[in-house]
Amino acid sequence: MVPDGRWITFGRRSSPATELIVMPPLGGPQRVVATSPSPYVFWTPDSKALTVAEGSPPALLTVSIDDGTRKTVVGPLEGKYGSFGGLVSPDGKTAAVLFTVKGAMPLYIVPLGPGFVAAGEPKLITPADWQVASFAWMPDSRELVYIRTVTGDNLGGITAMYRQSVDGGAPKRLDFAGDNPWFLDVARRGNRLAYTRLQRDLNIYAAELGPDLMIRSAGQPIGSSSRRDIGAVYSADGKRIRHERRRRTAAPAHGGPGVRCRGLVVGGRPHDLFRVVAQRRPACLQHARGRRAGA
Repeated sequence: MVPDGRWITFGRRSSPATELIVMPPLGGPQRVVATSPSPYVFWTPDSKALTVAEGSPPALLTVSIDDGTRKTVVGPLEGKYGSFGGLVSPDGKTAAVLFTVKGAMPLYIVPLGPGFVAAGEPKLITPADWQVASFAWMPDSRELVYIRTVTGDNLGGITAMYRQSVDGGAPKRLDFAGDNPWFLDVARRGNRLAYTRLQRDLNIYAAELGPDLMIRSAGQPIGSSSRRDIGAVYSADGKRIRHERRRRTAAPAHGGPGVRCRGLVVGGRPHDLFRVVAQRRPACLQHARGRRAGA
C-alpha cells in the first residue's frame, strides 16, 4: 500500500512482461501504470511515484502515478547488469536495488539526491553470489531485512531471513523465521514485521495394484521427513526400497553456499526408511552420523 494509504499496487504476471497496477485500497478501477520484466514494484516515500525496472537491460525508474513521467533512479550496473527492482528508504536518501549479475541477484544500496536520482555508485552489501527474493527497509533507514534463497529452486525451496546494516558488516540471520520464509514487509510504525512461510514436502507413498497394474487403493505414506523424499525404487526381490532424501543447509551468514546432501535412504522393510548413506562430503557425513546416532 502507498505510504499515505490512498492506493495499493501489485504486479499481474502476463506474457512477456508483468503489468504493474494501481487501484484504490477498498476496490475500484484498476490502472496499469507500467510493464516490467520484474514483478517488484514499490512506492516512493512521498506516495507520488512507483519504482519499477524497465528497459534492456533494465534500469530502475520512478513512474509518476499522476502523469506517467519516468525518471531514472539508477542505470544497469556497469552498464550491462540490469536491475530487477528497487525500494527507496523511508528517509528518501538511499535505494536498495537488486541487480541480476552472472546468474545471481545480490542486493546493493545506492545513495540518492533530490528527486530520488542516484548521487553515487551502487555498493554491494550482500555476498555477490546470493539470491535475494524479498527485502524491506527498517523504519530508521539504517538497516534492511531480506530473504535469501538457498536452493535456487522455485517457491518451496529452502530460504532464510537476514538483517543487515547499510554501513556494512556480516548479515545476521533471523532464526525465528525458520528455513522457509519468502515474502516480507516491515511496518513504518508499531515495530511489526509480516512475512510468509512456504514449504514443499515430498514423501514416499505405497498403493495396492490390481492384476491389470491399475491402482486399487488410496496411497499410504511409508516414508517421510521434513525434506524432499523422491525417486523411490524397489529392490529386485521386493523387500527393500531405496529413495533419495534431498537436504540443503540454510547456509552460513558469511556467504558460503549451502551444502546439498543427496543421500540414499535404505530400509530392511518398505516402511523402515531411516538409515542414511550420504555422499562423501564432510557436512553430509556429519548429517549421516547424526541420523544414525539418533535412529
